[in-house]
Amino acid sequence: FSRGAPEGQKGPSFAAFIGGIEQIGDVEPRDRIGVRLKEEGFNRVEDFAAGETYRLDVELWDLGRRDQRTRALEEISAYVEAREGQILDQYIGPSITMMRIEADGALIRTLLTIEEIATIDRPPQPDLEVAELLQMTLADVPPFELDGDDLPVIGVIDSGLNAHPLLDDIIVGSIGVPETLGTADELGHGTRVAGVAIFGDLRAQLSAARLTRVARLASARVVNEHGRFDDKRLVPSQMREAITTLHQQFG
Repeated sequence: FSRGAPEGQKGPSFAAFIGGIEQIGDVEPRDRIGVRLKEEGFNRVEDFAAGETYRLDVELWDLGRRDQRTRALEEISAYVEAREGQILDQYIGPSITMMRIEADGALIRTLLTIEEIATIDRPPQPDLEVAELLQMTLADVPPFELDGDDLPVIGVIDSGLNAHPLLDDIIVGSIGVPETLGTADELGHGTRVAGVAIFGDLRAQLSAARLTRVARLASARVVNEHGRFDDKRLVPSQMREAITTLHQQFG
């Protein structure tokens, strides 16, 4: 990149990547604030109030050997307890090192400055909304446009496609590669991926007054009932046939 543009090129090599870097620096304390905390409005170290208790998960960087990560966790734990915080649980796995703590906001501010810590965040919560959506029947689903003849076609290369009332009228065609696989989705994965292709974020759409479908659908099944590729075909060869056949037959 620093040598400038090679002969025959307008710009230096890797210009799009290197040119997009604004600055290089150390991880700052605010960079360690986790996603869920940021969603609640904790964007600065100063947002953690002294005198208020927080229950949070602290995750360390993957420092390499288990003994190194264990030693770092023990040192941070000792510091938390010395500052009258509580260690509720700890976990040291093959690559994840975490602990759950209860601590005052003033202590959280200090922990955000410790280099060994990668993130501090709220504990994850189960997504109960999905369980409710899984109980929906077709009668509960918002109406959707039936006329999709002018929509573009998306080809889904996966485990096949099953009949589904939200998809049936916009399926252009289905193939198996090789043909002996058939087109039915014995795993269920390809049908779910087809839903993502057609609706995008379906959960967000289900809260609207009407569903919007963005494309028609063509399916290529490329795996067997065990989720494995064909034993006799090279995967690149199988993928090329799937892509070219979807293009030639269904556009």
